[in-house]
Amino acid sequence: TTGEHNNAIGYNSLGLNTTGGNNHGFGANALAANTTGGQNIAIGRNALLANTTASNNVGVGHASLAANTTADNNIAIGTSALGANTTGASNIALGVSAGAAVTTGHSNTFLGFQTGDTNTTGITNALVGALVDVSSSGENYASGLGYNLSCAGAYTTLGNGGDDIRAAH
Repeated sequence: TTGEHNNAIGYNSLGLNTTGGNNHGFGANALAANTTGGQNIAIGRNALLANTTASNNVGVGHASLAANTTADNNIAIGTSALGANTTGASNIALGVSAGAAVTTGHSNTFLGFQTGDTNTTGITNALVGALVDVSSSGENYASGLGYNLSCAGAYTTLGNGGDDIRAAH
């Protein structure tokens, strides 16, 4: 292969890499399917497992960004964070299962345990706090801060479970 400046530690880490450069895969199957993607960091078993041509991604934790194939500029830290993401770009997910169901949604920020884990195609959502989520899988422009919230698109929701306040953008 002609890929340069790559580091791989672990069974099948960067196993299919051909021309992708500046990649770092640590853990079994980390960046296993990567062929031409560059500037990726995968730490943990199956982190960025399906990544083929995507670049500038960071996946830290078991199965973080595991289904990502061609989406660029994602950051996922935590077990299964952005685990189902395939083509959604520019997402940030910090926390166990944060953004776990996102497939094609982009420009989302999810901070907290299982935060945003039902969002699949929604865009530009910003959710902070454990169990803070969108009210349906395709919500756009939802903002939430608190604990155990269901946030509607184009609204800001603050609070704790059923005790919350909501304001339109």
